[in-house]
Amino acid sequence: MAKGLSATMNSKHFAGIDGKARAVDLAPYPVVWTDLKKFAVIAGMMLAAANEMGVKLRWGGNWDGDNDLHDNKPEDPGHFELA
Repeated sequence: MAKGLSATMNSKHFAGIDGKARAVDLAPYPVVWTDLKKFAVIAGMMLAAANEMGVKLRWGGNWDGDNDLHDNKPEDPGHFELA
């Protein structure tokens, strides 16, 4: 199995034993994967909404939450998951 595929198979995108997934991918249209500014706008809205609802959310464009968008490995700016 390819390395990327194995990571995907272990992701929170798949339903757990309770039948619920805990991740979603969103992208601005038209999709330009290198345009982090557009992804950051979506992330700002998602993170603000989650905060307002008291939900802890991690964004794949800032995994460690330090607001440095250039230190993420793997970089996945369209990914959001429950923390």
